[in-house]
Formats: sequence, structure tokens, C-alpha cells
Amino acid sequence: MSDDEVRHIYDIANGTDLSINEIIEKAGVGTYGAVDLIMRGKAYTHVPRPGGFHRIPRKGIRKGSRSNSARLTADQVVEIRRRHKNGTKGVTLAKDFDVSTATISMIINRKMWTDL
Repeated sequence: MSDDEVRHIYDIANGTDLSINEIIEKAGVGTYGAVDLIMRGKAYTHVPRPGGFHRIPRKGIRKGSRSNSARLTADQVVEIRRRHKNGTKGVTLAKDFDVSTATISMIINRKMWTDL
């Protein structure tokens, strides 16, 4: 996909609430995976975005405690970050909240629960 095609995708998507498939249909270029990555800011990052353009969230994806697989609440995540900042080890937090140390690490490093 060329940089001009990416700019065309930005132009079509800017200020609209179109799905990825609708953007592909209107632009006439790209695959679902490529356009999805472009719209989420993961590909073609060297192509400047128009002013006021924001990434579009993927529709239907529940984040945080609204996720069907969430084992923690937003309050618990805030508590984990607070306790870690005060010196509590990740292993202790994992045991206290009944999650893995990897989950604790991702929460602390804001790879998970990024909206808080």
C-alpha cells in the first residue's frame, strides 16, 4: 500500500464512525488487517495524520472490568498500582489479588488496563 493510499484512508475515515470494512469499500484499497493496523496507529506511522484525526477504537471490544474475561475491577487495578508505588513486590500483589505475576507486571507497566 502506498503512502497516498494511506492518506486517502485517513481522509475517508476522518470525522466518521465507519467500520473497517466500510473504509475498505470506500477507499477501494487494502485488506482488513492492514487498514485495521493503520487506523489503530500501528502501521504507516510515518504518514502524517490530518489535524484532529484520532485513532478509531475497534468496535465491540470491551475494555477493563466490562470485559467478559476481567478478573479485576478498576478499583483493584488502582490499588495494585498504588501498592506497587509504595514498595509492595509484584509476587505479593499477584498472591493478594489471585492473578499471575505477568498480569501484575502488565498492569504496573500500563500494558494492560491502559485506560486507567
